[in-house]
Amino acid sequence: MKRSELFLMNNGLYSHAIHAYYLKNTISAIRLSHQQVYTTDHGAMPMVPFTNIEKVITKQGRNYPKQSHEMIDRITERYLASVGAYVIVTDEGVAFVESENPPIDLRAYMAGIFNKYTCPACGIQFLTNDNIDIIKAWAQANQDKNYKEVKPIILKDHAGEECPQCKKGIVKHVNTIDIEKNMERINKLIAYVNAKNEEEDRKLNKKTSGGEVSGNIVMPVGTSFAKLIEKEKGNEK
Repeated sequence: MKRSELFLMNNGLYSHAIHAYYLKNTISAIRLSHQQVYTTDHGAMPMVPFTNIEKVITKQGRNYPKQSHEMIDRITERYLASVGAYVIVTDEGVAFVESENPPIDLRAYMAGIFNKYTCPACGIQFLTNDNIDIIKAWAQANQDKNYKEVKPIILKDHAGEECPQCKKGIVKHVNTIDIEKNMERINKLIAYVNAKNEEEDRKLNKKTSGGEVSGNIVMPVGTSFAKLIEKEKGNEK
């Protein structure tokens, strides 16, 4: 593996795009499953709680302190946000969405979920045109704003109305979602990652000025792994 194929990750280690991709998928799986996971080194997964290997052998992996769901959510979502991946919570479960512009993209994505209706009587599923127009106009109006300045989407809620097809059933949301509750959590993640990136930038600039780091990049927030891998393939030509 050539040094030019490596980049400096936020944990201070050099890695390759494909390894970073596997790391992101591993952390996503931990977030989804809430499995009790520990690491026995201070390497590729510093966001995962550490335990000494001698202790693992002595205890045979048993009777470790149980990690709360809140703790797992916090450590995994902070990492995922640092690589441009975000967790969307709905009544039916969670979704993982990658975005380079989360204040706009994620709200629009969740608005699409909110705007999907079904009729229990006839089984039809549909979107409403009025909300589609609202989403488009909102996205255009907020596109260039700072994440703190982006306004909420005010959508029309058609749940409880008569089914437009069978005229017998009462329509409901296919999946219930609280857009602004999700965005409150995501905005806190963005603020956390921005602060950490500024701190890492200061450290990197200090190292670079001393000639310790050159020819590599730090993985920025919102960078797509697909784009990074594509870039590395281009370097091989």
